[in-house]
Amino acid sequence: MEDTSDYQASIRSWAREFSGNPHCDEGADLHKDSLRYPHFEGGANFNLAKIVVRAMSAGVHSLNGLLDLEAGTEPGGVNAVAIAALSRTAIIAGATVTWLLESDDADVRFQRGLEMACENLRQMKSLAHKDGVYAKTISPELPEIAKLYRDLAKAELAFIEDFAHKNGLSLAGKVENTETIFKSSGRLNGVNGDPDDYRKKIQDHWRTGSAYAHALAWQYEPQLTPPPGEFREEMIATAFLLVADAKELFDKRRMVSPGR
Repeated sequence: MEDTSDYQASIRSWAREFSGNPHCDEGADLHKDSLRYPHFEGGANFNLAKIVVRAMSAGVHSLNGLLDLEAGTEPGGVNAVAIAALSRTAIIAGATVTWLLESDDADVRFQRGLEMACENLRQMKSLAHKDGVYAKTISPELPEIAKLYRDLAKAELAFIEDFAHKNGLSLAGKVENTETIFKSSGRLNGVNGDPDDYRKKIQDHWRTGSAYAHALAWQYEPQLTPPPGEFREEMIATAFLLVADAKELFDKRRMVSPGR
């Protein structure tokens, strides 16, 4: 992993890099992996590169937002709601990218990428699932837009599933955040002799962040246990470590190694 002892400098650097589309070498793993995806005319076409770059961007800019929030927080104070919600997004983003890119087996990366593409399409379809969802909005065009997204996502999902079946691939029915976070966070256990159980710690922080993001009541109870400063540091640190690990994998897959 790159030197991230100055975590603020690392995050700011990543935010500048992901202000646009990062470069990917022709012939790199990420480039070759993405070329394997079927193309659906008029569809979203979520290949591995598109999924990974958008997830990394969400994670990096969430961390950048945490730095802005940290800089504006009065000494001894903590905005627990905002910190937890931003940390949650970064945790999911880092875990997702790691889960997609960690395997050295291109077929495993391809299968996981197809599963995540289907998950994105299911979410798109769900977002516009009911004709009446946007019927009472101020914009009369939204019901038509929703229907267009739903129909396209439904058709593209069927297209990918048919492609997978013809190529002997059995796709998972749903990609669960809990699974990707648990698997990815375990990579941090024992790094540099660190005795922390990151699987448990990051899962706990993700659940707390999710509770804040969904405006549930219980999240205030565990938040009151540690001192405010410790809560802030823990929520930022766990998210940062996951995104740092994902960034290292991303750079590995998007660059052609010398001699290859």
